[in-house]
Amino acid sequence: MTNILEEYVNAIKEWQSKFNIDYLQIWKEKNHPKWTKDQLDNLTIEQTLWCCDNTGKEKGGIMIVGINPSLKGDPNIGDIPFEDTEGSPYWLTKHDIVKGISLNKVSYIDLFPISMTRQKDFMNDRNVPLDLKAAILRVTFDVIENLSPSVIINPNMGSKVYWGIDRKHPWMGYDMIEIENPIGKQTHLYRINGILNDEKVIHNHQTKLKNTLFLLAKYHGNGALRKEDFLLDKDIRKIFKD
Repeated sequence: MTNILEEYVNAIKEWQSKFNIDYLQIWKEKNHPKWTKDQLDNLTIEQTLWCCDNTGKEKGGIMIVGINPSLKGDPNIGDIPFEDTEGSPYWLTKHDIVKGISLNKVSYIDLFPISMTRQKDFMNDRNVPLDLKAAILRVTFDVIENLSPSVIINPNMGSKVYWGIDRKHPWMGYDMIEIENPIGKQTHLYRINGILNDEKVIHNHQTKLKNTLFLLAKYHGNGALRKEDFLLDKDIRKIFKD
């Protein structure tokens, strides 16, 4: 288990203690994994989480961001680096975005490492409470800051609320300004200027990411976007020089 995964586990345990809520009970109610009864009876918090292993990634690179991972086929599947993700259409579209770019400069994170296949279920605050999401997102903010990417690619409109773009609900509270976008393809390009001065921001930190570019795109799949508008490495090279 990576140190980052331990930080997420600790955040969940602190949330459980504070609100006297059983996280694993919530997770089991909202997931129906084809795991054995013994696996479910002995389930740990760690086994409900999955993080991409970004060990050794260069700062100043590209970060691709998802919302949360799909349900694992086996509770003992561990974290792997981005370069070893393969097979599913989801991962193929992500690799197409950075084809030919040194993978030492490419990191991947999910904002929330809780494995749950139906994203609609995860986004429902009755299933995953707001204060639990906030506790997890504080760890994610630290992960983002430590990796210090120069370009963040967020190919899912559903998660834009967590970044600070919606000033009424700032969450991580990045202060962004939309700038001229050479890519098109129904994307929006922002530059991070700092952290919003708003008490609703979920942390009390400043950012290392001033001037980092944030590319917001539609989801690459499920009919959300025409295939000709899927992002490719030639698009990303317009805003990232490796």
